[in-house]
Amino acid sequence: MVTSSSTNNGRPALSIHRQVRKYVLNHLDQETLRKASSWALQLLRKKFPHQSPFAEPLSHLWPQCEQWIAHIISLNVAIRQSKDLSVLPKDLPELFTDASIYLWERGLLEQGRELILSAKALVEAQESDLLLKDNVYSFYGCILSELGDLDQAFFYFSEHAHHRKQNLLSLQRQGKQATMLDEIRLANAYNNVAGILCAQGRYQEAELNNTLSLKIKERWTAERDLRYLLSLSFSNLANVFGRQEKWDQAAQYYEKAIDIGKESNDTTRRALTYHNFGCMRLEQHQIIAARDLLTEAFQLRSEALGDHSDTATTLHMLALCHYKLGDIINARCVLYTC
Repeated sequence: MVTSSSTNNGRPALSIHRQVRKYVLNHLDQETLRKASSWALQLLRKKFPHQSPFAEPLSHLWPQCEQWIAHIISLNVAIRQSKDLSVLPKDLPELFTDASIYLWERGLLEQGRELILSAKALVEAQESDLLLKDNVYSFYGCILSELGDLDQAFFYFSEHAHHRKQNLLSLQRQGKQATMLDEIRLANAYNNVAGILCAQGRYQEAELNNTLSLKIKERWTAERDLRYLLSLSFSNLANVFGRQEKWDQAAQYYEKAIDIGKESNDTTRRALTYHNFGCMRLEQHQIIAARDLLTEAFQLRSEALGDHSDTATTLHMLALCHYKLGDIINARCVLYTC
């Protein structure tokens, strides 16, 4: 039941059989579970990074996240035994949401879904403040979107945008000045809504929401480096025009996104822009341009993501380019890399 082992630094440790752990968790009383989860939360919150309030990726902190993510997943397993989620620590939903975003960024969608569902259950049981609920629901919308449930994702994204607009109106009525973060949160909400509208083929509405988002961001560029968020808006607008086969307008926005992102540390966003631009050129039968763009996307994704589904997707499109150019040998080599 209990075996001895050693850690990486050679210190002795004990390993408890998973069935024993499961039995102990199932028989914990509520107060013990509350105290244990509070203690674990304090330790993990010191180690696991907070996500950026500006929705910027934290890929440079992935090694730190990777070191602690298994402990957060274990904590989630433990709190599921609670009969009353309302007495658990109020900061748990934020930790679970931050961890869920990390898992989503790494392509671990199912594991991310489990954590965001727990965060959602916690904020609903604890009557959390509206901003925390919005953050949880907004990312839950991202997961739903990835899973193809566009209607439910649109509901959560729209609610988030509505709440952020109401917040600005409330500040205005009180004679208070909205902060940059207040407005950027609304801009990001518009982006999320636009993504669903584009996927649903509602292109005019998608363009409007992306344009509103872009205008908000541009107002604050003198105050903070917002290149990542601007690149996101340019890419989103390019996608909207590309879906409508308005190739020239789409290309202009893709090029803007690439130019503004050149000095950015966000490799994953730049890779996605190159990938989408390359796919558009392939659709236009501009095979050489598509090959060059997808090659850049593959190099960036290999650097940032390594063995990841997104990297494999780019490789498949790159192989198709070689095939259409009559280069069967390189097409096969690319596919074998997958």
